[in-house]
Amino acid sequence: MFSWDQIEPSRGRYQYGSLDDLVNSSGSAGLSLDAVLIGMPPWAKDPRTQLPSGLSRPWNDPQNLWAQFVKQTVTRYRSQVHYWEIWNEPDDPDVFWAGTVADYYQLLKVSYQAVKSVDPSAQVILAGMAYWTGPQFLPDLLQAMAADPNGRANRYYFDILALHSYGRTTGVLDRTEWAKAQLASTVGDRPIWMNETNVAAWNVSGYNHFLPYQWSSTTAEQASYIIQSFAYALAAGVAKVFVYRFHDVGETLNYAVVGRDGSTYPAYTAYQIAARYFSRATNATLARQGEVEQVVMRRPGERITVVWNRSGTRIAAHIGAQTLTATSIDRTGATRSLQAGGGQYQVDLPAATANKGLDGYDFFIGGEPMILVETLPTSQQSAGIPSALISYAGEWAFVPSGGSSSGTLRRTVTTGAGAAIGFEGPTVTWTTSRGPDRGVVRLAVDGSLQAEIDLYNPTVVLQAPFTFGPFSSGRHRLTITATGRKASAATDTAVDIDSVSAAALFATQPPPPPAPPAPSPTVTVESPIAVPVGVSSTSDPTQADPQSADAEGDPAPDSDIPLALPDGSDQTDID
Repeated sequence: MFSWDQIEPSRGRYQYGSLDDLVNSSGSAGLSLDAVLIGMPPWAKDPRTQLPSGLSRPWNDPQNLWAQFVKQTVTRYRSQVHYWEIWNEPDDPDVFWAGTVADYYQLLKVSYQAVKSVDPSAQVILAGMAYWTGPQFLPDLLQAMAADPNGRANRYYFDILALHSYGRTTGVLDRTEWAKAQLASTVGDRPIWMNETNVAAWNVSGYNHFLPYQWSSTTAEQASYIIQSFAYALAAGVAKVFVYRFHDVGETLNYAVVGRDGSTYPAYTAYQIAARYFSRATNATLARQGEVEQVVMRRPGERITVVWNRSGTRIAAHIGAQTLTATSIDRTGATRSLQAGGGQYQVDLPAATANKGLDGYDFFIGGEPMILVETLPTSQQSAGIPSALISYAGEWAFVPSGGSSSGTLRRTVTTGAGAAIGFEGPTVTWTTSRGPDRGVVRLAVDGSLQAEIDLYNPTVVLQAPFTFGPFSSGRHRLTITATGRKASAATDTAVDIDSVSAAALFATQPPPPPAPPAPSPTVTVESPIAVPVGVSSTSDPTQADPQSADAEGDPAPDSDIPLALPDGSDQTDID
């Protein structure tokens, strides 16, 4: 906070001493600063508007006191501070901003121009929104910007949008997606920073005499919140994510990760873990599997998968594997090695416990998260769609899919339809999709069954990998076959091929074509006949073994009964 009332307690008398120390020490530690320009000394307040005097004047008018403060401060720190946030939570009229949407827009405009006049490369951040206190504030502000005839030429007077989210972990995801939609319909895309997020821990807070209250958590649950909310932020496309706050300063609601005595809470370790494994992710996607939440990130040479349980019941989750081994990290930093089996890792996910939301069944923080880190092979060959290396048998359609590896999938719903590809190397990875209309698929290498995998998922998940091995040196053949089976909840039996990866790939003979469906014969029965078990349809039924029928003369249950068909052939298993 670069508070005007503390920096310039009387006009023209500036006091930057403590801020000089903060800026210098942060720079020495390698930290960048999000400097929040805020506050108003009594001498600068217009008694009629309760806003800074002269705010309606041009930014370079000496009577625009706020603009002069901004220019003075940016000039002092332009070589050290490159991000300037204009006020805080202006959508909260009871705490931070007493003006209107139009008043804040004017504050933002003159601030933007003052900042850029000193440092054109500096980034101006639109103040972080509290949302709940004024959910219409941001939409109205963006509409005002879009209607400003000078807005487009000035990037609508901001470079970055900041958001705040507290309490529910999914709020980070929902708030970001909402803001993106608002931007898209008005001024266009901007980077989004989630520069305040956390949950208050009741067991270190005197707010309710160290007892639980609504939207509070334990310090252990707070650690889960940090990892989950950071993962959600990256999945939503947030450019930077911050935790509020670092240390306990005696606030009524305690959001700190470090105590007043310097001791650390579990959330501090969780923050370290998130910073270590999530930073510099090149992309992140949400791949929800029912009650199992999954965020998949890519970093150079690594695949990071964050999973947790959203329900109140423990779950043994199966996570598709990109490699045969992974390192799992829990919220305390403890690690262990995982081995893939049947193309997947099995991870035991504890139940969610933070149920102080709307009711006792509202788990607003998921259970303890697990982070899986896979080190990717340095060189692999991949065959996507289309590729002549993959041969097909049966009906396979091309399905456009923007989130797949190559923008297209090959899909079949034909029982027995298959695909084959040759590979060399110790492992082979088949990448597919999961969804509500997916069925069961069989995967084999050199004719040996590797797994039968149910691809059903309530929502679509793209680029789902399954890795098999280790295999001996030499050439091998992977076959992928649609079984025609599906889960009871699935709407179809579809199987997709996205890509296949291995150390080396080559074309191989296609699998045999699927067998044509057997014709359903028509049987004409003149009158009901009980046929004893074990008697040929051409035998005299009167010679049947009496032990093969029950007391009523009916066949024993669960037995195959040969019947004579009109063409003279035998047929079994007819209801």
